[in-house]
Amino acid sequence: MDKRIHKINKLLTDYSLGKFDRRLELSENLDDIDAFINGVNMLGEELKDSTIRKNYFINILNSVSDIVMVLNRAGRVEEINRAGCEQLGCSREEALGKSLDEWQEAGRSSLFARILQRLRAGAPSVHEDGVFIAGQQRKMPVHIYACYLMDDMRKNSSILVTAKDITLQIQSENLLLRAIIDTQEQERQRLAADLHDSLGQQISAIKFYISAAADTSEDRHNRDILVKSKDALMKVQAEMRNICFNLMPKTLEEFGLLKAIEELCKQPIYAGRVRFEIDCPDDFPSLPQQVEIDIFRVIQEFIANALTHGKAEKIWMRFQHNRNQIRIVLRDNGHGFILPDGMASPGRGLYNVQSRIKSHSGEVKIKSAPGSGAEYQLTLPIKH
Repeated sequence: MDKRIHKINKLLTDYSLGKFDRRLELSENLDDIDAFINGVNMLGEELKDSTIRKNYFINILNSVSDIVMVLNRAGRVEEINRAGCEQLGCSREEALGKSLDEWQEAGRSSLFARILQRLRAGAPSVHEDGVFIAGQQRKMPVHIYACYLMDDMRKNSSILVTAKDITLQIQSENLLLRAIIDTQEQERQRLAADLHDSLGQQISAIKFYISAAADTSEDRHNRDILVKSKDALMKVQAEMRNICFNLMPKTLEEFGLLKAIEELCKQPIYAGRVRFEIDCPDDFPSLPQQVEIDIFRVIQEFIANALTHGKAEKIWMRFQHNRNQIRIVLRDNGHGFILPDGMASPGRGLYNVQSRIKSHSGEVKIKSAPGSGAEYQLTLPIKH
């Protein structure tokens, strides 16, 4: 057997060990074996080049502080950077071959399917917010960016996905939202107190004087006018009480959320217009005042929308809780509305609903369709 065959076998063994710098010299014969040796030498050059490019690519990945993954067309991890392993709480070996959707929060539709659908539709890149479940079941809100990776033939070979942990960003946004909302609530409280204590007392005094004048007047015509004036003032006083209740119900401050909701549902303005059904367990927990105020505002907004826009005749409220969170479902039998893509709601009022719940690290899911009524699902953590 030609000795060059043994050299070829040894060279191929060296290549399998990553020694891509080795080469074989051609003989003077320039025969078929030399042609094969030339091909093996070219293979070494290509392996060396591709390895350098791969190592360069991996070094770039590892220099990035965000999570970076390379996915195959089935959505499984082909490569992941060091920061990704650290933030997700896994080793590189554990991550390789794992589906992207396995990190996604349970109960959500396939993240990879949405990414792939939009890339196939011609989008140059995909941006989306989501939640990953990292080590020890820690929820990590992330902003996701995805695009195709091209191979040497300029074909879409893999998908590059980066995920930025936005926990601190969300916390900062929530603090800002809380500052804005708390300022609004303080102003509502101040205005309600001013109306009740100052204007309310003056109206009561005027009503007393008119009543006294009506009782002592001997002119029947003037007495009728005074009685009508007193009745008008009583209506003003009742309307002012409604305004004060909407601004800041005393019941909410003194007796808590559930009593305030019961009082809200008994307001004269709703009599004959809508029926309420409230399902709440006796052990539903008391919550911090800020949380109860915001839930109360959300329910006010829901009722207003259900009556004004949905023309609803019945509203259901269901309160649930476990050790870690509360869940409130609000539903009406009104006209419903269309939810635009990428938006939770078409109106400013529903944006305020989301802002209030989000400021407590909660979540709002809104469901609606024409003819099917509307439903809010509020989920908020209980902070022990």
